[in-house]
Order: sequence, then structure tokens, then C-alpha cells
Amino acid sequence: MASAERPLIIGRYTLAAPVGAGGMATIYLGRQVGAAGFSRLIAVKRLHPHYASEPEFIAMFLDEARLAARVRHPHVVETLDVVHEGGETVIVLEYVDGESLAGLARALYDAGERMPLAIAGRIVMETCLGLHAAHEAKGADGAPLGIVHRDVSPANVLVGTDGTSRVTDFGIALASNRLSHTKSGQVKGKPAYMAPEQLAGRALTRASDIYAAGVVLWELCAGRRAYEAPNEGALYAQVLAGQIPRLEEVAPWVPASLVSLIDHALERDPARRFGSALEMALAIERALPLASPAGVGAFVEQRATSALAKRRRIAATLDQGITALPSVPAPAPVPEPAQVPSRPPLMRDDTQRRITHTLTSQGPTPPARNRFSALGLVLAVGAGALLSGSAVWMVTRAAQPSAAGRVTAVAALPSIVVIPAPDAPSATAEALSSAPAPSQSEPPPNDVPSSSAAVSSDKMLPRRPAPTAGSASPTSPRCDPPYFIDAQGIQRVKRDCF
Repeated sequence: MASAERPLIIGRYTLAAPVGAGGMATIYLGRQVGAAGFSRLIAVKRLHPHYASEPEFIAMFLDEARLAARVRHPHVVETLDVVHEGGETVIVLEYVDGESLAGLARALYDAGERMPLAIAGRIVMETCLGLHAAHEAKGADGAPLGIVHRDVSPANVLVGTDGTSRVTDFGIALASNRLSHTKSGQVKGKPAYMAPEQLAGRALTRASDIYAAGVVLWELCAGRRAYEAPNEGALYAQVLAGQIPRLEEVAPWVPASLVSLIDHALERDPARRFGSALEMALAIERALPLASPAGVGAFVEQRATSALAKRRRIAATLDQGITALPSVPAPAPVPEPAQVPSRPPLMRDDTQRRITHTLTSQGPTPPARNRFSALGLVLAVGAGALLSGSAVWMVTRAAQPSAAGRVTAVAALPSIVVIPAPDAPSATAEALSSAPAPSQSEPPPNDVPSSSAAVSSDKMLPRRPAPTAGSASPTSPRCDPPYFIDAQGIQRVKRDCF
């Protein structure tokens, strides 16, 4: 394992690795944890962070979950749960061990091969069965929901190693009771798979999904894209005109029965297409012999070996309950003494990158107690510097008038600055009484405390005059020790001894 970063945990779901991404959300491979050691592999659709605070996108996202949960069918990816908490919005889906139809088509294209017609027919036939289930879905009151997928494409069909194909991603599905609605003039979907009426912004019906399924089958049979346009404008013009090349000219190996079926699905007039997706599915079964589910599963295992192996390694790690996974970055360090949250803070992508870069370049944030200790040290040093500076200013002022003034300042200085340490009072007093004043070129004596070294220079402290007749000698008994404790408990120097 490349690193030991923690996976993202949302509720009872652990998100390990992104396995796909769309315009609104990212799909993660995850694990659901329950009581008594229960767990299962899941897929989690997580709303992009920059959409997570937008009410319109949240409503669309939750609508998708609500609609998809109404569609119960073996050929539709099952919606298991929705989580909306702590700024996160996710949809929990069943995990399909397989590959998207887009991934399979890409692998075949890279290998210079075409998908066998029997396998292509089985996949699209089951896709139509899933679409029919969505079209026929009803609400709790039994009324039809009027769901139109609007985004049928190879990317939204998952083909499992069990040989079953499933429709997924109802993110932009049209329904009669959606909380969010498409704005007037707004078109949603992939233009290359849209029916002409969809791109034109006209009313949509299930016939629009049938057209898209026809485009998918055309491409699988031909081994190429249906529209080859030099730019987006040209693509729109071709879609609006329904200008898909004739399949018998592009792919002469396709039987006439299948060509006729696809032409029927691609009628420009919606009323001339199949009456339902179920009708199209039955027509595919009649048009050619289909591969068995086991044959489709073996095909997926063969063509998606690398992608399947990567996901299975992650799935095995999740299934074993190991929480150290390299795929999802750990939350950025939080400069607070509280515990690091189980998921990263919610913010826009660009902000997240800047903060991550800043935190990485500056190193980890120290614990709070270290910051407070450092603050205390700074305050203590500042206070000491302030006291020393005050003492220097007082001595300098006292040293200006006359020699007598300077003697008075020297006598008063020890009571302000020099406080001998309790464990060595005699050494300090002896140093003050006998050591000559250092010159500017000489370093201060080693036995002088560092707190008084700053004022022990020729400019600050002149040499000590000889004691007068009335003063006590530093060596007299009453100067041993040369200090006393006053009524406030403060240590004072005996001035007569200096």
C-alpha cells in the first residue's frame, strides 16, 4: 500500500477510492458497516464539494435518489440509502463488480476490435428492460411517475461480471413530481445520444430514451461513433437533422433484421419509434441469437482485467475492515486542540488545494499546549527585556549630572536589577565588590549574572570609588552577607557594604 491515509467516513459508510466521476458527483467504492460484524461493498455517489452548498444541486441530487429508489428491477442499479449531514450529500448504491459499457467499448477500440453482436444485443436488450421499468415506475399512490432518463449512454450502463447489465444515473431524469425542474430553454444530457426533439428543447417522452438506446446499439454494432462532427455546432446540426449514417453501409456484417430494428429506434419522428422500451427489447431477442449471461460475464472479465483487478484489491482491503487506504486523502490538519474530524472540511476545490499546499509546505501544526508554552516564553523574555531596559534608562539618567550622582546611581542599581540567586549569594556579592569594570573590548566576567551584564559597561557603571570613613567595608562582619530581607520578603542589598 502506497501510504496509510485514512478513508473518508460518512455515517456508517467508508469511502475508499473514486472509481468514476460525472458532472455533479464522484463515485466511490465503499463499505457499509453494521452490527455483529456485518459489512457489504457499496458504491457511493458523492456530490462535488462546490455543489454541496447549492440548494438547486442538492435538490437535483436528492430527487435522483428518490426517483431511483422507486425503480426496483434487476437491470437498474439499486439505490440503498441517502445521507445528508455535516455538509455532505451522498447516495449509496449497490456495488456492481464489472465495468461500464463505455469502458468496454474503449478497451475494444484500443485493441482495434468490435464487440460481438450477440454480446452487444444482450447488453442493449437488458438496458431496454431497465429503462422500461423506469418508464413504468409508480409513486406510493399508484400514479405513474412519468420518468424519462434523458441520459442513456454507454457511461450509464454497467455490465457486471455476472453477465447482467444495469442502468444507472438518474441524475437528470425527467419526472412529473420532481422537486427541481429544468429551466425553460435548458437542455440536459449528452448531445451525441440525444433524440432530435430533446436537443431542440421540445417535450420529452419515453421515446427519447428509446432513440438513445438505438444510438448505443448502432455504435456497438459499427465499432465507431454515430456522429463524426468537426465541432460542437456541426454535431448539434447533425443531431437535429437525425443524420446518422446508414448502418448497412458502415457495417455490412450486421444482419438486415438488426439493421431494420435500429432504424426503427432511430426514427426522427418519436411517434414512429417503438412504443416502449420493452417492445424494443423483445425485438432485439427476435433479431439475433443473444449471448448467455455467463458469456457476457466472461467477456467482461477478459476485456476489463486491469480495471477489475484494481477495484478488487480495494474491495478486498475494505472487506477485511482495514481502514488505512491510499486512495482518499486524509483530512487536512486542523489547528485546534480538539480531535481531528473523521472527514475533511467542506470547501471549494481550489480553496482545498491552496490550504493543503500551505499546510504541507509549512509542516504539521504543533499541539495547542506547545503554542501556549511558546507564548509564555515570549512574554517572559519580553518582560525581562522591559525591566532591563528600564534599569538601563535609570542608570543612564543618573550617570549624567556628576560623580556624586553616579555613585548614588551605582548604590541604587543593585536594589533594582541585581538580585543574587539564593543558591550563590556570596559569589554575586564578591563579584560586585571586587571585580573591575570591563572595558568595551573585554567581554563581561563569567561570574556576573546575564541579567546584569547588559548594564555592566564603562558607559553605564563607572569604577567604584574608595569607601569613605563612615561606610562599612565589604569585608566587615556586618557585610556578611551583604544583603537582608525586608518586611515584604524582598531581598535587599546593604548599601553601606558597597
